[in-house]
Order: sequence, then structure tokens, then C-alpha cells
Amino acid sequence: TLMAILCCAGCATPGPASGSVVTVTDDRGTAVHVPSPVERVVSLAPSETEILGVLGRADLLAGRTDYCTWPPEVLRAPTVGGPRTFSVEAVVALDPDLILATHIVDRQRLDALRQMGYPVLEFGPDTVEEIYDNIRRMGIAIGEEENATRVVEGLRVKEQAVRASNLG
Repeated sequence: TLMAILCCAGCATPGPASGSVVTVTDDRGTAVHVPSPVERVVSLAPSETEILGVLGRADLLAGRTDYCTWPPEVLRAPTVGGPRTFSVEAVVALDPDLILATHIVDRQRLDALRQMGYPVLEFGPDTVEEIYDNIRRMGIAIGEEENATRVVEGLRVKEQAVRASNLG
């Protein structure tokens, strides 16, 4: 019962042991079961690729879209097409542990990957707070929860400084 409550609230199970599963609720309200540790990620959205980079885990990227170009090291990963035109076969060939997407990604193709059993985390933040939550949940999914918390805290400090400077 507690797990269901945590998942519905957008939380995840903390501190997985190697070979376990972490459950993260995405922005569609889907409880996504992610194997831990994550070793291979396919990102179907530049924003999610950039978050991987900010978290220092661009090394996990096994595949990306044509538009995922930052940080520069992600350019080593093969492309699977665009967010709306990606090749399901190319994604499957990369054998990802986790697929990252946003609401702009082609829904039918994402659903095909889900039906094949791939964990797909779909984000669609509209506010700064939702972006922070996106970072936090991705950090949980990839085993970088503490790092994600530090990143969000740093962003909050910068946000507050910008707001304060605009008031004066």
C-alpha cells in the first residue's frame, strides 16, 4: 500500500541494490519499473539528454535523436532518428535499460516500445518546479538521486538570485 501511495505521488523507491528495480512515476502517471543499475539509455528528447549530461552520466547514452547534441560527448552515441520519426527497430537494436522521452515524441512508437517491455519514462514539464521534479526523478531512475538533489538545489539558488536581482 505504501509503495502505491509513493508511486502515485511521483516518488520512487530509494536506494536500490544492484540487480533490483526502481519504480518511478512519469508525467503520464505511469509507474515505470527501471532495472538497477541502468547501463544503457536511449534518449528520444534533447532536454532529457541534457539532463543526463548535467547529472554527469552522458556515458550511459547508448542512443539519441538527431537533435540531441549536448553535451558534446553524446555525439558518440548513434542516432535513431527524430523525436517524432525515430526508428523503433533502431532503439530495440540498442537494447536499452531505459528510454527517456517527452510528450512531443511519437506516441504510437513509444507505445510499441512499452508493449515490448522497455521501460519508458515520459516527461512533460511546464513549470520550473516540474523541471526540478524531472531532474530528481531521472536521478532516481539512473541511480544518481543525491547528485540530482545537488543539481536542483544549485538551480534553486541561481533562480532565487535572478529573482532577487530583478526586484532591485
